[in-house]
Amino acid sequence: MTTVDEVRYERVGAAAVLTIDRPARRNAVDGPTARRLAAGLKSFEDDPDARVLGVTACDLFVPVLTFVFGEAEMGGTCSIVSYHRLQQEFYGLPQDAPLLGRRLLTECVHELGHTLELTHCQDYRCVMASSHAVEWIDLKEWTFCADCAAKAEAHAQF
Repeated sequence: MTTVDEVRYERVGAAAVLTIDRPARRNAVDGPTARRLAAGLKSFEDDPDARVLGVTACDLFVPVLTFVFGEAEMGGTCSIVSYHRLQQEFYGLPQDAPLLGRRLLTECVHELGHTLELTHCQDYRCVMASSHAVEWIDLKEWTFCADCAAKAEAHAQF
C-alpha cells in the first residue's frame, strides 16, 4: 500500500519536485503509487511557473544518439538527467561521490537551462556548452556565462 510519504510534490523556488521514495519496493510504481504520481503531475500542470527535472540512474538515449546525459523540452517545463554515465564506476574507476555530485549539478542546470530556451553555448566553460563525453562536463562550470545568464534572466523575468 502506498503511503502519503512515498510520493511527494513540493515547490523549491521555480522547481516542482515530485519524489518517489519507495526504497523497499525499488521505487516500483503500483496502482496507488501511479494515482499519487498523477495527482502530483496535476499539481504541476496547474502551476505555470514550475519546472520539472527528473533524475534517474537509467541510461538515456535518443534515436540519433547512443546515449545522452540528459534531455529537456526546449522552452518547455520538463527535463531529465541520468547519472548512469556520470559515475566513475561506469568507466571502471573508483567511486568519487563529490565528482558525481558536481557532474550531476552541472547537467541539471544545463537541462533546466534548455527549459528557459537556452541553446548550446560556444563558451566551453559555460554550463550550457554541449557535452558529448563526461570529460567535457568536467571542463565546464556549473553556472551560466554572462550571455546565457542574461538570456535566462530575460526569459524567466526574475
